[in-house]
Amino acid sequence: MNDRPAGRMRRWPAMAGRAGLVFALYLGAAVLITWPLVTHLNTQLIGHPFSDTTEYTRHIWRITEALRAGQFDYFTHDPLLLYPNGITAYWLWSAPLQSFPQALLTLILPLAAAHNGVALVTLALNGLAMWALMRWLLNRPLTPDPSPPQAERGETLMPDGADVGARHALPLGTQHSNLSPLELPAFLAGLVFAIYPAFQGQLGAGHTGLLVLWPMPLYILCLMRAAQGERPRWGWMAAAGVLFAVSQWGNLLLLLYLVLPFTALYLLALVWQRRWRGLGWALLAVGFGVLCSLPFALPILGDAAGGAVAREDGVVRYSASLLTIAAPSFYNPLYSGMAWNRAILGRDPFEGAGYAGLFAAALAVLAAVKIRRARFWLLLAALAWVASLGPLLKIFDTPVSLSADGHPSYIALPWALVQNLPILNLIRTPVRFNFTIGLAMAVLAGYGAFVIGEWAAKRWSRRAANGLLALAALLIVVDFQWFLPMPTIDAEVPAAVRALGEDDAIRAVFDVPWQHPLTDKDALYLQTGHGLPLIGGHITRRTPLDPAKGMLLQESLDPFLLNAAGADVIILHKQWDDDPAARAGQLTEHFGPPLYEDDRIAVWRVPHDESAAPRFVTVDQLTGTLAGSRSLHFFAPEAGEAALTLTLTSATPRQLSLTLDGQPIAAPFTGASFAGEEAFSVPLAFGEGMHTLTLAADPPCPPEPYPALECAAVEISAVRLDTP
Repeated sequence: MNDRPAGRMRRWPAMAGRAGLVFALYLGAAVLITWPLVTHLNTQLIGHPFSDTTEYTRHIWRITEALRAGQFDYFTHDPLLLYPNGITAYWLWSAPLQSFPQALLTLILPLAAAHNGVALVTLALNGLAMWALMRWLLNRPLTPDPSPPQAERGETLMPDGADVGARHALPLGTQHSNLSPLELPAFLAGLVFAIYPAFQGQLGAGHTGLLVLWPMPLYILCLMRAAQGERPRWGWMAAAGVLFAVSQWGNLLLLLYLVLPFTALYLLALVWQRRWRGLGWALLAVGFGVLCSLPFALPILGDAAGGAVAREDGVVRYSASLLTIAAPSFYNPLYSGMAWNRAILGRDPFEGAGYAGLFAAALAVLAAVKIRRARFWLLLAALAWVASLGPLLKIFDTPVSLSADGHPSYIALPWALVQNLPILNLIRTPVRFNFTIGLAMAVLAGYGAFVIGEWAAKRWSRRAANGLLALAALLIVVDFQWFLPMPTIDAEVPAAVRALGEDDAIRAVFDVPWQHPLTDKDALYLQTGHGLPLIGGHITRRTPLDPAKGMLLQESLDPFLLNAAGADVIILHKQWDDDPAARAGQLTEHFGPPLYEDDRIAVWRVPHDESAAPRFVTVDQLTGTLAGSRSLHFFAPEAGEAALTLTLTSATPRQLSLTLDGQPIAAPFTGASFAGEEAFSVPLAFGEGMHTLTLAADPPCPPEPYPALECAAVEISAVRLDTP
């Protein structure tokens, strides 16, 4: 016998149908903001040509190929990258929702369609999850103004309104019996979360893994329900713990940009309200979530600690400007004629997108004024906004500079105090705290829409209120539109490149200029066509290829080195070469005409001379202006000794250091400040193989866009490496 109430059983199909309709509407909004992507799902890839799209899609393809071949050890070793050694792919294991769904779909769909389709569905799921959270929040008890003791404890600032005067208040969503079946305030909250400009910017940058945000509202819902009871609610606690882990499955860094900011503030709110039991249940849920996260986080953290994951600077560059929150996209036709938004956002507003919107911001202000509970979310948004500004104040696209006696200085912000703390030092893009702002803005917009809807229903009618909210939804879509049209990349791999995979004699492909990060990204995508190992390649950010190997192969084109490296094909990526015509001429001189060429790439088959003997080869990148570090790369066919001679010129005293493959080398100019002009000779001893000799200024000059002090560079000339 089934004891479940019949009414509850009948509600589930109706609820599923309602959720399906809401999901379809959000999917329609996703199609609209990415137009005209839906018209060429199979032939174009969503994302700007400078984006990470080609990198992401290559990894999707590789996981699919590994599944087809039954290679379940793929994450511990990918032999198709960094030939012949291979590379670990733990980063992809740590973010299963970044690539796994697309990889499974690629078993039955074209690669481009799988990638694009999952991106659209992800946006719709984000909206649907926020809709579910907002429906629950709107049905929580709303109390009148608290008594002074309650106000002192901040109880009405709690986002869930848990048990505060519940006996004397009606749920928000039941104050009128004729609410819209879609509950439009909750729908508007989900709409904001689905298409928030910061998320559209990430979509243009190809960061589809960072857009897997739908677990976060569900985690919040479960955590709040777990913390409400006087008795432990084990089911809600377990669900919150699982969703804590799943919230990071799109990208592990979502833990820092989104999960921890909300969790920390919510736990502090529980402490402030002295809800000790709720705090205990919440801590148990979060602790369980940490345990659930470890199998995915530990491998990549081990790689990061060992240096296998490239670390990059740019924390000031990837910080929001003070006015970013008020800067709409200049790709939106409504705002394309403005100049100030271009000055704030810079050349390409991808990471820097953080517009809060005219209409969404108005709803948020209204919510904060009328509903005390909404102020928790306003506080969360404010704290995230301060963090998004990074360590230095920027009004436009550069830090604000003050000058005293001709010396520039900058205005430090709170993030400068914490940016080097453990864990937080992993954050190189503070602007991504806009993710938390987007979460808070969605909830605030939902509360604000509720206030407007109730006012309009009382003044006119429920139908008029629904019409007003529907108009607000349309205005939010128009105001939030970030790209029109959505940038895309041609998904076609040339037939001649695909044909390379049919030649069993080809060991590996070398893509040049190898040092340009976008060369490597494009090379990864071409691999989806030819399927051959790459001399370079990467899992995230940039290739870990040894610079000595890359430079010696590329600049010398030495027959012995190319053959020893297995480089049987060279592909020139013209767009990313400083002088593609000169590079193409050099390659043609060595290997004859390219077997394929178009406006983007040229392909050479490398004929090998098996009789080629090893010789001493140098590539001088030491000559020039030294602001940070410069290197000379060389190949030694056998262990030996050599003498490095060079002339240094510096107008001011500078400390210099010399290293060979990272190990310090004694030189006449080390250990004391050098100034003037002088020739030096440094003896070296080395083993067989490729080496890098690096001269570095200590301290280096600061990055050019943001000089914090004047710095005189050192000129290096007359460089020579002589062997006996």
